[in-house]
Amino acid sequence: MGPAGDGGGRVRRGAARTLHEVRRPDETSAAQVARAFQGPGEPAVGSQRGGMTQGLRRILQALLHIEDTPHRTALAFGVGVLIAFSPFLGIHMGIALLVAFFFRLNRVAILLGTYLNNPWTLAPIYLAGTSLGCLLLGISRDGLDTIDWELTGWAFLQGLWTTLRRYVWPFLLGNTILGVACGLVGYFLLRRFLERRAAHAAQAAPGA
Repeated sequence: MGPAGDGGGRVRRGAARTLHEVRRPDETSAAQVARAFQGPGEPAVGSQRGGMTQGLRRILQALLHIEDTPHRTALAFGVGVLIAFSPFLGIHMGIALLVAFFFRLNRVAILLGTYLNNPWTLAPIYLAGTSLGCLLLGISRDGLDTIDWELTGWAFLQGLWTTLRRYVWPFLLGNTILGVACGLVGYFLLRRFLERRAAHAAQAAPGA
């Protein structure tokens, strides 16, 4: 177990085939997490190949092998989920690393949380958040159906901005509320799961 103040988020060596080099010093935390998701012949996170279920399973697998307390791991993951729902599309990873640095959070766990916003979940996340904002502010959501989710890169960002220009406040408000709610839920669920898993492991240990 690493010291409590270490925000590096060390991963147990040998815990999983795709995680054994996560602490290589010549890699950034972002690259470390990406490597944890990429197996032989399989796409990295963010690729259009594979499936969302496989990505979520790898997120959980990586979280289970972080050497940190359940509270710190769950807290960093919850903050990452909040960032994933934030309206600052395209800079989630940078925000996560800055937050982890200034608040000494687990870098691997916070990045795993931000990866909940990916090509499979981006559309439902932002549509749900903006719809919530429209509901709270009493604004019609009819124009949201014109967003072209098939676009990629800069063309997508331009199209998103053009479509959402009249929905800026619902977009900001709704996704912030959803981010806070989902981040809190993620924190409590993951902490409880990790604590119960640690307790079962302690009971099963020789001499317990």
